[in-house]
Amino acid sequence: GLRQANSIRSAMMSLPLHSKDESGEFSNYGGVDPSSKLLRTSRSRISLGMVFGLVAGPWALFVLTYMAVASDIHYTAPLMTYLALGAGFICITCQVLLCIDQRYTQIIMSGDQRPSWTMFITLLFMIAWVSAIVIGSSNYEAYTKKYQDLTRLNIYKGVDPVLSRGAQLMDAGLVSFAPGTAIQLNYSMGYLDDHLYCVAPFIKGSYPPVTYDFWAIGKDCCKASAPDFHCPHVSQHSIRDGMTGMRMLDETEQKYYRLAVQQAEAAYGIVATHPLFFTYEDPLEISLVSELLKTARDQFYSLMIGYFFFQCVVVLAALLFHYKITQI
Repeated sequence: GLRQANSIRSAMMSLPLHSKDESGEFSNYGGVDPSSKLLRTSRSRISLGMVFGLVAGPWALFVLTYMAVASDIHYTAPLMTYLALGAGFICITCQVLLCIDQRYTQIIMSGDQRPSWTMFITLLFMIAWVSAIVIGSSNYEAYTKKYQDLTRLNIYKGVDPVLSRGAQLMDAGLVSFAPGTAIQLNYSMGYLDDHLYCVAPFIKGSYPPVTYDFWAIGKDCCKASAPDFHCPHVSQHSIRDGMTGMRMLDETEQKYYRLAVQQAEAAYGIVATHPLFFTYEDPLEISLVSELLKTARDQFYSLMIGYFFFQCVVVLAALLFHYKITQI
């Protein structure tokens, strides 16, 4: 009996692990052909949870990144915005590295070079993150920053540039000058650094002020050391209704405008004790300051809904493409 059992065991061990099929190639006993439709179908099965992740993940990243960039958090706590962007960048980088690793494994181990869902989700995350930064930055400059600049300081109306002094309006954010106010173009001056920083004083009437403390400003719209001020809106102001200026508060740029004013003092023999700098604003736009915040919110809700539908369309198109190639 023992001799018969050993004979059977030896016969089983001598059987070949592979057999030739009709084409003469070796195949595994009991194995599944990697190219079979059955295996291809099982590998490409998609769940509702996966579809939800494809839509909701990039959409949530877009919304959170946009909020960090375009909301008043960017103005009041910029460090929080930078931390949020840094966290997003780290997540995107990790996702890209994961995609590269899986792609390498997919090609080396199985020779499969077809697009993968990991590649697709990585691309969606990158598009969402970059789009949120670009669109959010644009809307921040157009609405949120302008609203904060105009409302965090005081608004003065009917300011006479001859009778008023800069020291009296150091907390001014927005100044509506008295009717009859104009820009004295022949006292303009420019200071050249990386840009040409241009200044020209506000005046009213034919009597010169004791101190020229209110200056219109602009960049690259005048001549250095010569009276030629042609900055935007100068020819469009209304002397009858008065001019409106928004205070320029950037400390870095203020020093260059002060140097331009000092050059004007030396060239024209005038005095500027406490110069304040303003960009000309359309009075109609200033009257709608309260609408800026509402517009920013409307933009956010519209983009949030619009990007959600964009995600749905992109994912649906990808699913249809996936279904098509799996039927081949």
